[in-house]
Amino acid sequence: AGGPGLAAARIEPERRGVAVSLLLDDAEERPFSTYAACLEHLPAPGRSHGIRWGELEVRRPVRGSTRLAGDADELRVTLYPLAPESRFLPVVVERWPAGARAAVVLTDHADRTDAAALRAVLWGSSDPRASGGVGAGLLGRGLKVTRTFFAHARSGALDDPEVRLLADDLAVCGSEVALHSITPERDGRDAVRTGLASAAEWRPVTWIDHEPYTNCEAIASRGAGDGPWGIRDLLERAGVRWVWAAGDVDGRAGTRIVNVLGGDPAAARPAIFPLPNDPRLWAFRSSMFYASPRELAAALSDAALAALEAERGLFVAHTYLGPSAATTHLQAHRARLAVVGSGGALAIHPALDAAFARVAARARVGRLASLAWAEAGDRLRALGDVEVVYRPDGAAEVRNEGAAALESLTVTLPAAGLDVSVEGAALLGREDADGWARLWFDLPAGDHVVLRASDGVVPVAILPFR
Repeated sequence: AGGPGLAAARIEPERRGVAVSLLLDDAEERPFSTYAACLEHLPAPGRSHGIRWGELEVRRPVRGSTRLAGDADELRVTLYPLAPESRFLPVVVERWPAGARAAVVLTDHADRTDAAALRAVLWGSSDPRASGGVGAGLLGRGLKVTRTFFAHARSGALDDPEVRLLADDLAVCGSEVALHSITPERDGRDAVRTGLASAAEWRPVTWIDHEPYTNCEAIASRGAGDGPWGIRDLLERAGVRWVWAAGDVDGRAGTRIVNVLGGDPAAARPAIFPLPNDPRLWAFRSSMFYASPRELAAALSDAALAALEAERGLFVAHTYLGPSAATTHLQAHRARLAVVGSGGALAIHPALDAAFARVAARARVGRLASLAWAEAGDRLRALGDVEVVYRPDGAAEVRNEGAAALESLTVTLPAAGLDVSVEGAALLGREDADGWARLWFDLPAGDHVVLRASDGVVPVAILPFR
């Protein structure tokens, strides 16, 4: 069982058992890189092919600090002697709350935001009377979103009264108000400091770079450094703790649900990681999800969502749901608008709204969690402080060694049909399926619970010691 300091483990079968390699550190678990150049402006698009974005993807890795003589790295793992021919009931700590198998996070970028279009996406219609309604749009269906905004812009920013009302709606409904840089243009340190202060009432903790090819203050450009464009200190003082890695997982795989925690198990593929040069800020990765509403809807099929659940996965969608025809000039972008005209107003595209209804239905029955990014990211970090300890008396302890409480922490063990008691916390729910028991309970910071299994009145050791 892994403990503190364990970055990863490689477990490989051998003729008489397994070979286990324990990793204290792995640079591939922190794959942060910055753009090699900060351009004055984007190249002019070609007549037929537009901007060749791939040619701009020239990046350089950011390395962590060097270990000096006398520095020490420590990890703790535990080996348990298992009785031969015995039944072991491993306790698996799951990622998502209240029995959910997987999570969907929408991170919506602020480009070309139109207040009416955004209202239609959130509530189903741009008619202000739709606000607070139930039955259409993201918020109307009880879904969450990390919605980014510019602090200042010609339109669609947090200094627009209509946008401010929508930001308030997001916050009240448990979604996240985040920042997409300060303005669409290149911003110096003073502008970043002022913009962070003006957005402080929504307490943004997530920063997603806008146009890191040209905006030198972008974290993926020069913002992660210490020069005149460096802004790490400003973000940290303003309460920001999450930044976008400015790179999409499987970006060329087409419009589909991508599990950012999936991939080849023999390769490092972290969804989150600390900035190598400043662990006060953590980076996250996403997957591009920008296409016509019908394509997005088709990708959010029940079959695809079920596959994500089977992988116990996480889909972090990189979306552009807030523009309208009034803010969009290129035909290629207009074909991807999430809203349509409806009786003099704007409405969310029916196919896309039906897809959101499918996500909401799975969330209501507890199979899928709809989370804002900070909620998902903070949970993944907190889970790193959870340990499972097997006791000689046959019980197992689940310990929260961290400083953050974990609500509705889910654990599973192959004990369907057995009684499993939870000592030290109230059992909030249980499901049995496919031979496994799934239980969830609250686990405060610094606390622990004890799990015991039994078959009627006969105790069953979770790990039978030799």
